[in-house]
Amino acid sequence: MKIIHFISVLLLCLNVAFAQTIEGKVVDSKNEPISFANVVAQQVSDNKIVGGVVTDEEGNFSLKVKSDNEYYVIVSFIGFEKKTIDYSTLQEKSNLGIIVLKELDNKLDEVVIEARKRLITRKSDRLVFNVAQSLSSSGGDMLDALRVTPGIKVQNDELFMIGKDNLRVMINGRLLKLPQQEVSNFLSSISADDIKSIEVITNPPAKYESEGNSGLINIIYKKGRRNSWRSRIRGVYTQATYGRGSLSGNFNYQKDKFALSSNLYYTNGSKLITDTNRFFFPTETWEGTYPRRYFSEPSISARLSLDYNFTKDFLIGAQYLTTYGRFRTVNRNDRVNVFDNTTNALSRTIRTTSNNLEETPTHSLNLHTEFKVDSISKVEINLDYFNYTNDQERTYNTFSEVNNTVTPGSLDIGNNIGDQDIDNYSLRMDIESPLKWAKFSYGGKLSFTKTNNALAFFDLTSGTPVQDANRTDMFTYKENTQALYFSLEKMLSQQWIINGGLRFENTQTEGNSTSLSQIDINDYSRLFPTLNVNYIANQSNIFSLAYNQRINRPSFEFLNPFENVQNPFTIIRGNPFLQPSFSDNLSLTHIYKQKLVSSLYFSKVTDGFQQLAQVDPVTNIQEISPQNYYETVKIGLTESYTFSKWKWWESVNILDIHYSDATSLVDFTNAGESGFNTYIATNNSFVLDSKKRVMASANFWYAFPGVYDIYTTSATSNLDLSLKFFFMNKDLQLGLNAYDVFRGQRVRVEGVTNDVNVSFRNYYDTQSFRISLLYKFGNKKVRVKRKKFGNQDEKDRTKD
Repeated sequence: MKIIHFISVLLLCLNVAFAQTIEGKVVDSKNEPISFANVVAQQVSDNKIVGGVVTDEEGNFSLKVKSDNEYYVIVSFIGFEKKTIDYSTLQEKSNLGIIVLKELDNKLDEVVIEARKRLITRKSDRLVFNVAQSLSSSGGDMLDALRVTPGIKVQNDELFMIGKDNLRVMINGRLLKLPQQEVSNFLSSISADDIKSIEVITNPPAKYESEGNSGLINIIYKKGRRNSWRSRIRGVYTQATYGRGSLSGNFNYQKDKFALSSNLYYTNGSKLITDTNRFFFPTETWEGTYPRRYFSEPSISARLSLDYNFTKDFLIGAQYLTTYGRFRTVNRNDRVNVFDNTTNALSRTIRTTSNNLEETPTHSLNLHTEFKVDSISKVEINLDYFNYTNDQERTYNTFSEVNNTVTPGSLDIGNNIGDQDIDNYSLRMDIESPLKWAKFSYGGKLSFTKTNNALAFFDLTSGTPVQDANRTDMFTYKENTQALYFSLEKMLSQQWIINGGLRFENTQTEGNSTSLSQIDINDYSRLFPTLNVNYIANQSNIFSLAYNQRINRPSFEFLNPFENVQNPFTIIRGNPFLQPSFSDNLSLTHIYKQKLVSSLYFSKVTDGFQQLAQVDPVTNIQEISPQNYYETVKIGLTESYTFSKWKWWESVNILDIHYSDATSLVDFTNAGESGFNTYIATNNSFVLDSKKRVMASANFWYAFPGVYDIYTTSATSNLDLSLKFFFMNKDLQLGLNAYDVFRGQRVRVEGVTNDVNVSFRNYYDTQSFRISLLYKFGNKKVRVKRKKFGNQDEKDRTKD
């Protein structure tokens, strides 16, 4: 913290060397902010440039100049007419207010891919999908919007960045930290009509945590007007094999300097998940089928956010987020058919029934403030507390049978109990202090995490509980992280813009196992650079070169040594000694004539981890746990084309082809796997009447057979169809959706472990029909400012 304080004082001393600060905001004719517009100060005497900056994401700029010269300011951006502010105007006022640039006939519009509706915008380090302009997202929820976001794939209600993995989600610049089973529920509780845009950040700035190998997506809420309120109520019923329903509502209020935002989400119901696998042992082949019914009984989330502006330069606020999930998984007919490899005859069947109950309450509290030290230097401070509890208990009953007769001595009944409690405290400071020659920001973060795990196993076969000391443990895990960062943004000329940064993170971990009497300590430091070089050749060609390094820390669940005994032959456990993985990412992007985006990319992941099955070919026992087991190199090409020639049809089309070469880091799997992966997608929306009261959409993607890390994968596909009807001046919306029409989201994964060929295939009951009803009321002018919080990186690791 002393370093940050010293840098702050030094920069403030530099600032006083310039006697005048010119401020303003650059917008287009529709009052939309123009990011990365050039603002240049030139001397009147010789037209020499004496200062220059680029506008931020909201179109704001702050330019410092010396007062002993006469100068004028030029504001420009590709696709717009230049605007010149003369010296006499600058003498009268330093805050120029709103500066409106007039569009040219053939505008580029902030490197816009879809010019008329500005559906997709390309910035220096991210692609922005303007949800407010998307026909497909209208009347839907956040998952619906993400399904049609370029570069993002939603499969089994999980999010993936095309061609990459380990994606992280942010809400208004803050990382979303929820258990995995709560993420899709939370996103479903957000109405797409409340969202302004989705940012697909492939090269995150140094300000953001370095977590997430593939980058981030940032969901930006709309801003409204003061002194007003707005509310929405939404009900959804989904029918797959089983039915489930949800009800959500939100209320937003803003009066003078006070802003309140709240929402509540409730869901109840169940779905069927079916896992199948095959193990080809030397003398036997095991074919397993595990249908399980997953209940939410119920799942609830609530959020309350408060902000108060004492002055225009001083704000304080708080947010409280809580979730409660009671999840029950019932397996009534797990079975493994065992075949003799010599005769191919069924030799026996292993049957299992089980019941797993899991309760996961979370509490998150954020206190934040932001203020200006001088006319342009801005400081933001976040203090966060996060608590996550996971209490689970699983009982199982398993036996073997031959010709419907139970094999003597095969009965096994057990009870797993695991309690996990996580506390995290963090403090984050971010400072923006523009210099004359560049936009400069810096900051730091302190994070302290402690996890307590209580594990126990009881053998119930005899009818009397007998505790197994080898499967009983008290495990404590501590993790402390200190981080510092800085970033610079510099306009080199009218065509060249460069920005980059460096983030330093130092992490200490300690794992303490009571049963093993073992303490494991780890201490590592790492620098994470980011760089973006942007070249605007002309209105038809824009180039961007980007590089970054990222880290992927294990989720706290992966670190939890809780042992889940499926049956005597299948054991699933966490790994408290799991290490983080690191990635290097490089890309070159070209935007052509506002329609076509081409991107060549390279990525390398070291010490990659995921669940891995280790099979003993003698005992046939399968132990599944997360391991650092692979290193992967990917080289690929992504093409994105937006078609919107007619007002009634909107189409976004994606093609991704990449070559993956993975090497195994453990000796009990195959040495590696390499090959090509191809993915195509087309998202189409249609307006069926002139008043836009009836809309339809058809969205399809197909993934060809390929490789994933050290495994081969089968082809998968998905087709979604929808109809939307709007009534009462669009305040009442009815939606009809059919998901995964052809049941194409059934991926098969194959690999080798201990010379045993294995094959897995999972289906998450994605073929479904949904009906939703949304009603919104109020004066629709509310404005709520949501903050960026400090400990969200740690909270994200409560999920897989």
